[in-house]
Amino acid sequence: MLTSEHYILLGQQIGNFDVKELLIERTASNLYLAQDVDAGRPVFLEILHPFINHNSNLALQFRRRMECVAQLEHASIAAVHEAGVSPANLIYAAIEYLPAFPWRRSWPERKPSPWLRRSASPGK
Repeated sequence: MLTSEHYILLGQQIGNFDVKELLIERTASNLYLAQDVDAGRPVFLEILHPFINHNSNLALQFRRRMECVAQLEHASIAAVHEAGVSPANLIYAAIEYLPAFPWRRSWPERKPSPWLRRSASPGK
């Protein structure tokens, strides 16, 4: 279910990227279509949910994964153009946009993991 907090990002700039459209809502992050302002190219923009930022383990895993993928060069791997933290403390990664990529089939919506729901609830 999409909530108003997801639409707040539409039309906003995260790093050098203008957020255009919410593509997929996921348990730990959302995938957006965005425009790279400097390069003038479309990108996938993965943004971790704010509650993940409070779980330093998950945030660190995300950053490390993006750093590793950014070092890879292969025709079957989408390039990570940039990863960072916005002034609003949103952790994001700009990923190569592949127009023919079947992203809807590759990233199905999943039920939230029970451990993730517990860690997302303050005081539990």
